[in-house]
Amino acid sequence: MLLNYRTLLLKNTKYYKDCLKKQSLDFGEFYFFEKFVVGEIREETILDFNKAEYLLNIIEAYYKKNVPNYYISNKVFSYSVDPSLWAKLAPRLSNLHYLIIEKTASAKINTMFEKMFFEGQLKKFKSLDHAIHWVMQQVGSSISSDPANGKFHNS
Repeated sequence: MLLNYRTLLLKNTKYYKDCLKKQSLDFGEFYFFEKFVVGEIREETILDFNKAEYLLNIIEAYYKKNVPNYYISNKVFSYSVDPSLWAKLAPRLSNLHYLIIEKTASAKINTMFEKMFFEGQLKKFKSLDHAIHWVMQQVGSSISSDPANGKFHNS
């Protein structure tokens, strides 16, 4: 089955309008929401410590003291992660819930590899929709029942 990658990108979903900030970097697109961050790493990227630390600094600067504990990796494209970055960033990621969207065989293989090195909480999902709904349940928020609105509301 061939995937239409364009439809998997966050910018083409109902959630995009609720994005507080979009950060475009040379290695990916990152979307900042009130309770979580969604990342889409570019094709063929090797996500190493320097890139991960740079992204983390941007996230921390934007959210200041209210950095979300949820990072959703929307693995639309094939890329690699240098496993040493997890050990180097472990103190800064101790409360992180790392959610991974696995749509391709390569994403599933990469997730198995990352899981060996990531010491935090890692959860796999088959769709961005499921991951976002799970986060909203965890933080006590919900998505409006009005599909035209789609805004997040505290319960």
